[in-house]
Amino acid sequence: MFYEKIIKNHRTVIYLVLALTLVLLPFARKNVIDNNIEENVLHDEKLTNYNEFLKTFGNDRLLVAAFKYDKIDANLIRSLYELENKLTKLKSVERVISPVSILKQSFGLETVESLEVWLRSENRLNNYVKKIYKFTSVSKTILSPENKTASLVVRLNSHVSDTDVKSVEEIINIIETDRNLGKIIKVSGIPAIVTVIHKYTARDQKLFTPATIAIITVILFILYRGAAGVLIPLAIIVLPLLWTQAIYNLNGNSTNFITSMIPPLLLGIGLAGAIHVTTTYFEKTRRQKEFNVGVLVETVKDLAPPIIMCQVTTIFGFASLGTNGIGAIKHFGLYAGLGVFFTLIVALFFLPALFAYFKITDQKTTDFQTSAAFLDFIAGSVFKYKYHIVAAAFFLCAAGLYGVTLLEVETSLIKYLPPDHPEIIKGKFIEDNLFGSVPLQIVIKVNPGSVDKSATLESSLLNSSCCNKISRFKDEILKLDNVNSAVSYVNFIQDYDREFSGEKNNIPPSAEEIKDYLDFYRPVPEGGDDEYDYEVIDVRGFFTDDTYEIITEIKKINTIENAGGSETTAAKEDLLDGFIAKDYMTANIAVRINDVSSKKLDEIFDNIERLAKTHLPANLSFYLTGRAYLWARTSEILAYNEIENFALSVVLILGVIMLYFRSVYVGLISVAPNILPIIILYGVMGYRGIAFNTVTGMIASVALGMAVDDTIHYMYEFRKNIYGGESYESSVVKTLRAKGSSMIFTSIVTSCAFSALMISEFIPTQHFGILISFNIFMAIVFDLFLTPALMLILRPF
Repeated sequence: MFYEKIIKNHRTVIYLVLALTLVLLPFARKNVIDNNIEENVLHDEKLTNYNEFLKTFGNDRLLVAAFKYDKIDANLIRSLYELENKLTKLKSVERVISPVSILKQSFGLETVESLEVWLRSENRLNNYVKKIYKFTSVSKTILSPENKTASLVVRLNSHVSDTDVKSVEEIINIIETDRNLGKIIKVSGIPAIVTVIHKYTARDQKLFTPATIAIITVILFILYRGAAGVLIPLAIIVLPLLWTQAIYNLNGNSTNFITSMIPPLLLGIGLAGAIHVTTTYFEKTRRQKEFNVGVLVETVKDLAPPIIMCQVTTIFGFASLGTNGIGAIKHFGLYAGLGVFFTLIVALFFLPALFAYFKITDQKTTDFQTSAAFLDFIAGSVFKYKYHIVAAAFFLCAAGLYGVTLLEVETSLIKYLPPDHPEIIKGKFIEDNLFGSVPLQIVIKVNPGSVDKSATLESSLLNSSCCNKISRFKDEILKLDNVNSAVSYVNFIQDYDREFSGEKNNIPPSAEEIKDYLDFYRPVPEGGDDEYDYEVIDVRGFFTDDTYEIITEIKKINTIENAGGSETTAAKEDLLDGFIAKDYMTANIAVRINDVSSKKLDEIFDNIERLAKTHLPANLSFYLTGRAYLWARTSEILAYNEIENFALSVVLILGVIMLYFRSVYVGLISVAPNILPIIILYGVMGYRGIAFNTVTGMIASVALGMAVDDTIHYMYEFRKNIYGGESYESSVVKTLRAKGSSMIFTSIVTSCAFSALMISEFIPTQHFGILISFNIFMAIVFDLFLTPALMLILRPF
């Protein structure tokens, strides 16, 4: 009666759908791409610490531009000076550190003319190079004498986000097109990798929907060979996608490499339901010249229960991801589930309404029926080998479980790129010649309760004992495997002291003296009593014997140039800003780690935390932070959440099936053939070394909700045969003949629709497309063999 009313009022249904589409259409256009990961981590203490680090020490988004050199001579200094000045003029750049940075700050080299004055003496230059080679604060960071490699480290401004791709590309372009160094320099870093992934996401966003629609159009034309058979089902699957995208955008969500997969998934899932209704109706009305409302009503009423069951279980599979702590996965699950709900509505209401409005009847269809002989062969095999089939299935499951133990959780964005990608090659060059590609920040703070009332420097991190303990802690970090660089403010103190005390890692006994040492690295201060309003600091004699004369002459040139309106590039940045706060109560150790797996990174982080607890004094607290740290620490969150999501989807889907068939027994039988392929799938991933990451981790919940569809159609038809008085053996044969072809065909069609994901250049998305198609193949094999075998053995009805 309900469907009769819907079809009778088909014009109203069509008008409502069109009105809703017109309202939502303006909001369905593609939105901003943002692959920001740290904001997708649970809002816990780790994220709070990271934001505190950014506030204290500035942006941790760094680009590293490295190159090989033969000798640091005047020409190389000029080239670095010119490139550094070009970069510091950009609003997107906060600071640039290179082998000339200390030189610029120490002598106030604000203009090219002042640089030329300083370079007049070759001995002065050679002395500078000799001294800077000994600096541990720059060794394996901006300079590697043994590898003849130097670099510029570019720190982006705090306003530059992951979505500001143009700013990052502008910086990289300026470096790589530099007239002196552009041909030999290699630029890499997390901002560059994020930019590449942004481009992948933008490309996928443009290609996935058209590619999937093109594949589906071909499938529909082959199947129905007519305009009605192509255009009507196409409208049925496109409209839910438009509505979902519009609602997604209206809620202020941005697209990322995970949510960009929603369109092909919705199109593929919607296609299965549309094909079931369209094919059944076309077959019933074949050779009927007059439109018959009764046939349409009968078709919808007959197919509605299994279609509703299938789509509801798929919705629950997606919705289980809505509890995930990673925001991108959560959005993927919720909005994909919403889209599946829309596909259910249009398949049961809008599709019949369109058939009624256009009075569709007597349409062509291509007969893709699997031969009865093949289906009978399957039935005969099940009769003869039912116990062997069950045993083989559980043997494969056991092998899969072992493979699962080999899985490695991987959340590093670096691992998401192909091994031969230019970014990986450039990162490897930097890793081999300078430092690791994974940055880690260790923030050390003086506990407020340990500061005496006088608040002297001795209560700060400049305390000599405190500096010595931080130095030992840093040395222990460098002993860890795959850690090749660790720099703190203590390095600057030891570097300066080495030239005077002759000791390798000596630290002055008083905080005041330590502060004086650090002042050497500060920008040249203005103000004083000399003729040019310039204060000469004696410690700058560290680099040259003619300190007073050279600084006085440089200041005179700078003053003249400034008065003449010449453009200057005074180095206002403080080299120490990234290592110790102005109040000396908070410091940062910048650590570089090789590109290793998330598991190994976790081990390194745990070891560093253990060393900190052992070597740092009780009056100091610490925490590890940085973008790479947050990504790696999501491994535990990811593994836990995905297991939790999968368990939830199993419970929800099992509950729906049990309620529908009113049998716990039937529910368990229905779920078993769909869980086993997923276990085998993850086992294959373990054997093949495919990482368990933010994308592949979603497969379990998504695949279960989709794969159970064929099982429901099979169980629905099987129960109908049993209640019709057929034996279990006869029911197996009749059910396979009735549903076997459609189960096989819809599985093939759905796999083809998901094949659009395989055109992505982004490895996790490729893997998702391949693995979800592989799971669909395994699921149909289990449905054709294991499900009837279980029915014959357990006899649940």
